[in-house]
Amino acid sequence: MNAVVAQPHNHFKGVAVVIDDEIDAEPGILAIIDAIEGGGGHTVKLTELPAEEADLEHFAGVAFFIMDWHLAGGQGVTLPEAVAEEERKRKLAFLDRLRKQRHAPVFIFTNEDLDEVREQLAALGPEGAHILVRSKGDVADRVYEELNLWANEFPSVLALKSWERRNRQAINGLFNELHDRHRYWPVILWETFARDSVPANREIGHLISRLVAARTEAPDLNLEGFLPQLAEELGRDEAAYRQALLGVLESERFIRNEFLDPDSFSTGDVFMNVGDNGNRTYWLNIRAECDCITRDAGTPAMFLLKGQPIADGGLTFIPGAGAVAERDNEAIVYAMYEGTHVRFRFLEDIKIQKWAGQSGWKNKRIGRLLPPFLTRLLERYAAYSHRPGLPRVPTVLLPPEETGNDNNVPGTGG
Repeated sequence: MNAVVAQPHNHFKGVAVVIDDEIDAEPGILAIIDAIEGGGGHTVKLTELPAEEADLEHFAGVAFFIMDWHLAGGQGVTLPEAVAEEERKRKLAFLDRLRKQRHAPVFIFTNEDLDEVREQLAALGPEGAHILVRSKGDVADRVYEELNLWANEFPSVLALKSWERRNRQAINGLFNELHDRHRYWPVILWETFARDSVPANREIGHLISRLVAARTEAPDLNLEGFLPQLAEELGRDEAAYRQALLGVLESERFIRNEFLDPDSFSTGDVFMNVGDNGNRTYWLNIRAECDCITRDAGTPAMFLLKGQPIADGGLTFIPGAGAVAERDNEAIVYAMYEGTHVRFRFLEDIKIQKWAGQSGWKNKRIGRLLPPFLTRLLERYAAYSHRPGLPRVPTVLLPPEETGNDNNVPGTGG
């Protein structure tokens, strides 16, 4: 690995939560805490795990976590197997809950056998990949060096930390700017959105996200050193690597239903029908966002465009462009959902459908197509729906392979 990490602890600036039952007495953990604080960091010290009902969202701003694996009975004390098993379950449950609130590195610095600890952590599956296990005695005052050596093996950590720093700077700058203009700025916007009968909280959220994105500088990130390892990943399991790539592409262009407001719909919402034969049909709402808002007249209908899945063999790529070739009367979303590519045909009739109610499609929504992929599809549909009709080229002038009667040929009249 030859990726380059920036300054010794730039990626881990901030607050560290340290969990150790001998936090004020055990030399190994004391050396680690001294190293963190000596490097300008701050520590929150806990002698036991937070209670099961504790709100872990309070840890949202923490840079990293340090946790001793032996939190009951003190070092060198052997617990009865039943008690030890319960302790393992508590620690694993805590780590699982913590990951849902804060995607940050967790470092298990312990005096126990490292292989045994790793074996117990394996119960977390792939979700435990962000956990590093090291011996307390080997770390001591080298804590930041160990953290950065570990992060240098995980480009996802480097990307998170680099982007997070720039994002925090943008958020802080934006809210200072708006506060200086008027401390009631969110109320001014709330009143404006409410007058238009749109969900004011959602619109303010969208506005803040756009303003933060516009002010966020590019992260100081260089992943060139990881590129040689892509070949290793591909060679290890080509099928698994391909599925991982498709999953990443889906996250870029599609947000699943569980992350959407369950009581409202919008442009780009995708619904799925599964036939008796198991075949899937997708429906994309193309109605303008402002027309998807429930007003005094009631809930408006959706305008749904039909889509069909395409097998890999059914795609044609533009040479040298890395893009799928499309006819004028369609738009193709590559890797839209669960690795499936979907063709939306503009020749199909638009389905007018209710969102909620007895015959509504609310429970069929699987997610939402995101810009710029949604924007491109809508622009292609608009261009198709406003196209002028042109006469066909005389058959005698066409090459032999083009003389068939294909109503789907782009550029023809009608």
